[in-house]
Amino acid sequence: PEVGIETGPAPLARARFEIMDLLRGTDEGQFALFAFGAEPFLIAPLTTDAGTVLEQVPLLEPAVLPVSGERRTDQALDATARLLRRSEAAGADVILVTDAVAPRERTREAAAALAAAGHRVSVLAVAPHADFADLAAAGGGIVGYRGSRSSAVFAAFRSTMY
Repeated sequence: PEVGIETGPAPLARARFEIMDLLRGTDEGQFALFAFGAEPFLIAPLTTDAGTVLEQVPLLEPAVLPVSGERRTDQALDATARLLRRSEAAGADVILVTDAVAPRERTREAAAALAAAGHRVSVLAVAPHADFADLAAAGGGIVGYRGSRSSAVFAAFRSTMY
């Protein structure tokens, strides 16, 4: 399913707002944070303390990525899968906060692999993109399009969390 759409701040600023709102509204579970460009980079390792991850979110800038180049959403999902495997996490909710998907088919395969491993991949879109619905469907999740203060989107994400 998809939820609403709205325009607003630049994608990176919007992504920070969305992540911060999600973390502030969640008080249980395990959390990690990856940034991704040409390669994924673990910003905050898996922890039960959402506040620890929340502290890292304002620091998200392109400069924190060690490798520049074409964005690889597939590698970000692959890195997430490796982290979940190493930690023996079961039934994780992976929320991809992004404005685009690249490369399309390989990213879809990575989402499907996470779903096959018992996880769910949802997309919290900071800009509209035609590939998000297909990616969320492959990952067994949902797509949310909205601004950072949308109670409907966050209710949808929280209601689907395991």
